[in-house]
Amino acid sequence: MAVCYPFLAYYSCRYVWAKCDPDGDGKISRDELTPLLAAWKEVALQCTEQRMSIADEQEEERAKQSSKTCTIL
Repeated sequence: MAVCYPFLAYYSCRYVWAKCDPDGDGKISRDELTPLLAAWKEVALQCTEQRMSIADEQEEERAKQSSKTCTIL
């Protein structure tokens, strides 16, 4: 699974590279390019889903905190 936080982006790159450089020469050949792009898209989608999930959790937490307030007019 890829990691989406900026300080760990290096590991996402390493994940994609390891997945898409089967001959281990440290270079992406033409034959390896299409699988690399597909893997990178997969990583990007996972990151987007993670960020949306985190945002949803934060929004729910804020809603819980704000619902504890009572105002009497």
